[in-house]
Amino acid sequence: MTEPMTMFRWSGRDVHGQAVSGQTPAVDPAALQNTLAKSQIRLRHCQAVPSAKLRLRARERSVMTRQLATLLHAGLPLLQALQLFEQGQAGQPALKQLASTLRQHIEAGHPFHEVLRQQTDFPVLYIQLVAVGEMAGMLDDMLARLADHLEKAQVLQSRLRAALTYPVAVLLIATAVVGVILFWVVPVFENIFRSFNAELPAVTRGVLAASRWLAQNSAWLAGLAMLSSLCSWQAWQRSEPLKRRMDALSLRLPVLGPLLRTACQVRWARTLGTLVGAGIPLVEAMESVAPITGNRIYLQASNDIRLALTRGQSLTHALQQQPGLFSSLLIQMAQVGEASGTLETMLEKAAVFHERELDGSIATLSSLLEPALMVFLGLVIGGLVIALYLPIFQLGQAV
Repeated sequence: MTEPMTMFRWSGRDVHGQAVSGQTPAVDPAALQNTLAKSQIRLRHCQAVPSAKLRLRARERSVMTRQLATLLHAGLPLLQALQLFEQGQAGQPALKQLASTLRQHIEAGHPFHEVLRQQTDFPVLYIQLVAVGEMAGMLDDMLARLADHLEKAQVLQSRLRAALTYPVAVLLIATAVVGVILFWVVPVFENIFRSFNAELPAVTRGVLAASRWLAQNSAWLAGLAMLSSLCSWQAWQRSEPLKRRMDALSLRLPVLGPLLRTACQVRWARTLGTLVGAGIPLVEAMESVAPITGNRIYLQASNDIRLALTRGQSLTHALQQQPGLFSSLLIQMAQVGEASGTLETMLEKAAVFHERELDGSIATLSSLLEPALMVFLGLVIGGLVIALYLPIFQLGQAV
């Protein structure tokens, strides 16, 4: 691995004594001086350029990978491909800056995968596959494989997000509507009820009491909610055992748990299959697979599997030692793949099967959840409306 590189802004003199300047990446000023000397430039002054940390979205990384793979497959050299990609990113400043940085470092003679290693937005999986592609002379094929992997991961994530966003959004809206009714609407009806000089129904009295309590305690309730949220966030950020317990709890939830387990298995199997298909040894591939699911239970399980592999156990046997995390189908596919030398293909088939299973579960959940949420909203909001109008109906009947 090369040492971390820094971008230097420099000025100097060329072989004809003319003033020249530019920006060049180097490990330190001495390395910069040696690099410029090869171009017959005498360094006079240099200054490190502060590097702005780029934050790429998953979609941006996928787009860059697919476009570079296409350009390289067309026969363009990597530097020219990066230059063309940079020129086409006028509306994407993050991608344009990244392409410029990558191109400048590669022009300085550094390998592509080592340049990517200096960027915080590229995971180990990405760098490993690029390194394999560079060493094997098939960078275009490896980038295409990476693009396929990233695009499938995006589709899976969007499906999960869509399945979870709808019920959360409905519940938040319901909470807001109930709060508005209790805080602003109910007091108006309470003033009307005072003129009735009649005993109100119990349900109406309960709603009025809830509205008064909310009005009297709204300030400290808001402060308590903010303080609780802040403390919970700080505890979440600092406590690794808490994160692990929450990840374990999420896998045991009645409806959400099976969805998360299936999604974790899809990510796990597809990533391992991609790495094995690229020629990376199984034990080494497990290091990159471990964090890919985003769940600490599967992270620990992957580390345990890697340890078992280093002791000479088969992948099938190691998977069987993780009860409840990997389906029998995935284990059987791994067994067939190990026996026939087609582990990559079998893992991809297992990922596709579980992905279809996940799609079916999400579709079923959505079809059941929508009417259930509508009934819930009807009961809550409809109950409040009935409680407010019931005294008026009774008064009408009395008259």
